Amino acid sequence: MPTYRTTPLHTLITPTTGNMQAIGNSNFGKALGVNDNGKVVGSLDDNGPDKAFIWEEDGGAVHLTDLNDLLAPGQLEAQGAEVGTILYEARGINNNNQIIANGRYSNGGESYLYGFLIEDNDGGLFDDGGGITVTNLGMIGDRAYTYANDINVFGQIVGGSFSPKREHGRHAFLWEGGVIQDLGTLPRDPSSVARSISDSGIIVGQSGDGSYADPDGPQAFMWQNGRMSDLNAELPTGSGWVLEDANAVNAQGQLVGRGFAPGSQQYYDSYLLTNSLAVPTISISDATVLEGDTGTTAVALTITLSEPVPVGDTLNVDYSTVGANPGEDFVAASGFVEFSEGQTSAVVTVEPNSGTAK
Repeated sequence: MPTYRTTPLHTLITPTTGNMQAIGNSNFGKALGVNDNGKVVGSLDDNGPDKAFIWEEDGGAVHLTDLNDLLAPGQLEAQGAEVGTILYEARGINNNNQIIANGRYSNGGESYLYGFLIEDNDGGLFDDGGGITVTNLGMIGDRAYTYANDINVFGQIVGGSFSPKREHGRHAFLWEGGVIQDLGTLPRDPSSVARSISDSGIIVGQSGDGSYADPDGPQAFMWQNGRMSDLNAELPTGSGWVLEDANAVNAQGQLVGRGFAPGSQQYYDSYLLTNSLAVPTISISDATVLEGDTGTTAVALTITLSEPVPVGDTLNVDYSTVGANPGEDFVAASGFVEFSEGQTSAVVTVEPNSGTAK
């Protein structure tokens, strides 16, 4: 298994250059996502209900658009939402300009939450409503509420799905290609929620909710290759950290979230979790052999790793014979060597051809 180290993030200071710009003139607003194309999404309150927005620049012109204004009449309802549903926040946007937005319907005592994928198939500029498609992410089982938290470059979406009356606990989900998958919870936990997904498909979030039905308390989790694991179990023995939530993960597998630092069980602290396993370097031994006049002579070469393979992992090393004259000076060879957990060396065989002095 990978070995992780925690880094406390007591203060985050970001240097700024140029001019800061407010987005919109609402009483309350929050930007929740930005992609590499500079498009920003979030939620604005303009003396009324919250509305999902997208902010973008095109040829120097700035566009601030309420996503609801881009939808055709009945477009959300055609996806199974109640009449009167409003997109109240846009949580994220990827580099393909796919947006995840959450919708809400309320008529007093009754309300519903929906997660949607919003796409503009007319050039990716959300300014005129042309080519806008909406996809309802659906729900897990009979859990009536679904909300999206993150989307990666491949359009994979994660979030949570739950029942309004709490008879079924909230469960983390992964949505991909029209199919919603229940990620479950850690053992004994009543609920879970997925916060973030990397482009490599690593999902992080929280399992448990600290309620009376949760004997272990909330725990940060990582979901990878079909398995959910407790991030606390990945920490070095005696680290002293208790990780309660994981909020984001990047392409390198670094995670950030909240937890309790060593010696503190009263106030939350931020953490950066980094895989501290050193990438092993590979070396190969030298060998000397006297050629005969005929046939071949086998030479054993040792491939050595600078670090042992972690527990639960394997490492494949590709090799091939190069240089000199393959087929004339030696028998050309190639393949791979599999290193098992804890292994640091392996032997491959090369066969030099015989040669007659001229």
